Amino acid sequence: MALAEATKEALYLRSLLRSLGMFQPELTTVFTDNQGALALSKNSAKRHNRSKHIDMRFHFIREQSAVAYEHIPTCENVADILTKSVGGLQHKRLMDKLQIEGAC
Repeated sequence: MALAEATKEALYLRSLLRSLGMFQPELTTVFTDNQGALALSKNSAKRHNRSKHIDMRFHFIREQSAVAYEHIPTCENVADILTKSVGGLQHKRLMDKLQIEGAC
């Protein structure tokens, strides 16, 4: 569901850039650390009993040709610093990746 929401945001931002006449890449990449969601995003993914509870409105990500999905390991996911409690070393490493200094 989160991947579907991120896809909606990416498509909105693409349309906004297009309407403003600004540069728009041919393909927008959305990163996810959820391998299950990544598998569901593939057109070749089979429907399983474990995924039948997912509403059809979230399956639209399979039809998007302007958005590519890539796996990013959880330890490299900089969004985790905003959504999860991370340890001190992981916090410092993610802050460095975000190029934020002196916030701690």
